[in-house]
Amino acid sequence: IEGAYFSDATSSVVGDGKLYICSWYGFAKIFDMTTGEQLMSSGADAVGNIFYSACYDEQSKLVYGAFFNDDATALLWASFDMNTQVKTVIADVSQYGIIGCDFDASGNVWFIAADGTIYRTDKQFRNVTTLGNIGATPACEYSNGGMCIDKETNTIYWAFDILNGE
Repeated sequence: IEGAYFSDATSSVVGDGKLYICSWYGFAKIFDMTTGEQLMSSGADAVGNIFYSACYDEQSKLVYGAFFNDDATALLWASFDMNTQVKTVIADVSQYGIIGCDFDASGNVWFIAADGTIYRTDKQFRNVTTLGNIGATPACEYSNGGMCIDKETNTIYWAFDILNGE
């Protein structure tokens, strides 16, 4: 899609035929995946709508993820409506440093924290279960990378910059 590139992108998510891209500096763009048309572009005043890691919920048609707060000093689990651009904060998740997340076929959210621990929770972030460790340490709290879950096999795929070539 023309214009869908940011050299400083933090993350992107696809859902409901739209591609949503965020950058470190508060810029965000939404594109129609069928036509390539840019549907929205916001400026640096949108820091609170930057997500570091996000996933799309097919049931609610909302993006869920770890968003920065308005001054980028905390990570907040929130839902985000790509059509109205309304974010609803659910919980402070700064303690995890979520660097990858996705929904499984049952609607559970799986996420990987900055220390390499993998967790499962509900989208309202009420019941967080520690499942283990991915066996590698991401290079930093906000490591470039991401994860997705194959909904048919519930296989998790992840890719990150890792610490010391683990």
